[in-house]
Amino acid sequence: MSGQETKPHCVTPKDPKDPRGCGGWCSGPSELCRRLDNVTVHCVDDSECLHDEWRCSNGLCIPEQRRCDGHFNCYDMTDEYNCECGSDGFHCSNNTSCLPLDRRCNGFVDCWDGSDEANCTALCPASQHTCNSGQCIPLDNFCDSYRDCDDGSDEPPGCDSPCLAHQRQCQNGRCVPGTVWCDGFDSCGDGSDEADCAGATPTRDRSSVVPVPPPGHAGLLLTRLPPSVHRKAQAPAATSHR
Repeated sequence: MSGQETKPHCVTPKDPKDPRGCGGWCSGPSELCRRLDNVTVHCVDDSECLHDEWRCSNGLCIPEQRRCDGHFNCYDMTDEYNCECGSDGFHCSNNTSCLPLDRRCNGFVDCWDGSDEANCTALCPASQHTCNSGQCIPLDNFCDSYRDCDDGSDEPPGCDSPCLAHQRQCQNGRCVPGTVWCDGFDSCGDGSDEADCAGATPTRDRSSVVPVPPPGHAGLLLTRLPPSVHRKAQAPAATSHR
């Protein structure tokens, strides 16, 4: 091996022998793996990163532009700590991320502490959804696969959920308003909305109660009621004859 340069052996992300779980690795105790794309693996001494890279606390190097982008790119998540926000960013109160302003008060929690959805001023009545631009649209138009807000903010990436923004999903798949969660009634029908409420078991099934729909939503509410309750709700009120 005289005169021949010894190079570390690198394993590509497709190789099953990847014990470090970072998409590639190099032999040698002082060398770390660094993945810049899905195929190429660069091996360097654990004290250096390239000039356009940022080093995570665990030694992994990531592209500099992925530092403080609102997404965790380091396995130890250190790329989102102590981020400085400009005038076009929102700083999570637990000091973990700097988010683009359009992710503040958009109906989805992006900060680990939920501070991006705290103290949001409701510009629209409770029966409507507030677009990022301030425009008001009916709640049922949020995440309905159609762009109703002029800025498109009613169809964010989190719309994959089958429930609307003001609803929560039961274990049986049913969607119920978030306001009935842990209210002492079995609104889901399987008890999952009252399962972890640190209180007594539900006293009765909400299906025995005819709810009062909000203005303009009577038809929608009736379509989601059990048949027996549907008939009860549609029945005309009895008049007394004297």
